[in-house]
Amino acid sequence: ITQFAPNYYLAHASFTGVDDATDSTYEFYNFPVDYRTFVALERQFGTGVGRVYQQLRVINSESQDRYRLYDVGLLTLPDSLTNYEQTVAIWDTRFRIVPAPSNNGYLYRLKYLRRPVVASADESNLDIPLEWEEVVALDCAVFVLSQLGDEVTARLLSDLRDREFKLLRDEYRRKNMSVDGFPAFDKMQF
Repeated sequence: ITQFAPNYYLAHASFTGVDDATDSTYEFYNFPVDYRTFVALERQFGTGVGRVYQQLRVINSESQDRYRLYDVGLLTLPDSLTNYEQTVAIWDTRFRIVPAPSNNGYLYRLKYLRRPVVASADESNLDIPLEWEEVVALDCAVFVLSQLGDEVTARLLSDLRDREFKLLRDEYRRKNMSVDGFPAFDKMQF
């Protein structure tokens, strides 16, 4: 589901960048508790209908350190003098923005894929798109029948599950891929 219908699990979290963090040279922020996969971090410019977002470039921490001047965070220089773009580096359960925001007014929007809600009881609702219910139900039936030793019925249902999955996959690709086979992000709804 996360591969062929990623928008279902796409989540946003907004936050304000701070320049007075515990260690402002390394501006770390924790991911939300339901975080699974990083998609993008964007800085907000403007408000209301004039609001636009600029995506921060994702780089590794070593490259990010090159944005420092003599072990002094660029936080101390005004934005107009630095001419450095802000970057983001992923550190396991948190991320770092460099250069650190120069004031408390920087607004950011984190886009990420959230973890599905874990089913906690037999009667729990599954956290899946409606069109995937049949595929998941067939997959569960195949598992149970295999455990019970009914391999013939399990194989028949497995073939049906695979056909349904391929139909969903092809439908997703038709809707969300460009002519050259790469994701058409302009068609995806973030």
